Order: sequence, then C-alpha cells, then structure tokens
Amino acid sequence: KKTFRDSRVGVTEQLLDYIARTRSKPRVLVSGSAVGYYGARGDEVVDENSPPGLEYQSELCAAWEAAALRAESSGVRVCLLRTGIVLGRGGALAQMLPAFKLGLGGRLGDGRQWMSWIHLEDEIGLVLHLLTHQPLKGAFNATAPAPVTNREFVNQLGAALRGQEAQHVGEPQGGSEFLQRGRLGQPAAGRAAGLPDDGPAVEEQGGARIRRGGPPREGAASGLAVPAR
Repeated sequence: KKTFRDSRVGVTEQLLDYIARTRSKPRVLVSGSAVGYYGARGDEVVDENSPPGLEYQSELCAAWEAAALRAESSGVRVCLLRTGIVLGRGGALAQMLPAFKLGLGGRLGDGRQWMSWIHLEDEIGLVLHLLTHQPLKGAFNATAPAPVTNREFVNQLGAALRGQEAQHVGEPQGGSEFLQRGRLGQPAAGRAAGLPDDGPAVEEQGGARIRRGGPPREGAASGLAVPAR
C-alpha cells in the first residue's frame, strides 16, 4: 500500500512542490485517477458528482486527486481523469487475449459486475480536449458511455475469437468484492463539455479491433471484434 501511495500521491506532491517554486508555471494539470474512486457500487450508476467509495482503492484515488487539486493555489487549472479499463494496443485486452486464445478465458463470479471501459484512442482524445479547452476543470470519467457487464464482455471477446464460448473461471481471490461488484460509470462531465458519446471505429494492425457501435444488447454503444490473423 505504501508503494501505491508513494507512486501516486507522493509523486504528485513532489510535482506540485516544483510547480509552486518555479516561475514558469503550467497552465493546466491533467492528473490521472481511476473509476476505482467510486468503489464497488453494483448496479448503481455513478458519475463525476458521486461520492467516493469506502474501499482502499477509493481512498487512494481521493487522496491522489486531493493532492493534484493543490495546484489550483498556484493558479493552475486542474482536470482529474478517472479512467476505466483501457482497451487498445497493449493495455487490459493484451493481458486477456492469451487466455482466451487458449480457450481458458471466462467471466469472474456470476459475471454481472459492470466493466467501465474506454478505448485508448478515445482517452487520448479526451486528454487533448481537456488540455486545449480553457474553461474545463474538475473530474472527468474516462469511460465509454455504455458500459458492459463482465459476462457480456467476455462473451463478445470469446465469440470474436473463432466463436469460443466463455467459461466460468470461478470466484476471484483477494479484493474479490471489488472485482465482482464493479461500477457503472457514466461520463456526465464529458457530455456536458461537448465531447461526443461515440467515436469512429479503431483498428489495430495485427491485433484486436475494438469498435463502438453495438454489441448484442439493447441500449449498448460499444462492441468487440478481433480479426483473424
């Protein structure tokens, strides 16, 4: 826990000490955080106005954000980026694919927990938007507007990989409640800032293609497709 805190809160505090001392101050600070800020919330919809959870991950994110907000006293605009599961080249999907390609991938627990995700290209777009739009400040959920459940996610991924049916991999150990309950994050602040709710298809050469635009679930706005090699 000390390592986690030092690498996030501690490093941010060192950066802010430097900002306070330097004459040439940045105009904006985009500070990383995570949807873990909200804790495990089951089917409760959370947005940037929702309070933090009670788990360690929530406390760590809240402390990280509080440290970053100190930059405002130096006249720096602060944006807090609460990131979900990042999909794209590398990232979470790269860690999942080997197990699925061996037919070993599957849902965690009952699979009903929500997975708030975002594609790497969309997160980059959000960061650039926050850097270049002066009025924007505060917290922003870096998540797709339509999260999917763990069961839906692994079924789509398994089907994309030569029609595999996702297996049940059992109950996760260590932090199991956090993993199994998930969080249903919505990017309300991004919508209010004029960011689009969906983006163009994104394809990675020789890897996974994640497209926004319709998994087999009513109301969803994100899907998975993995091209055959």
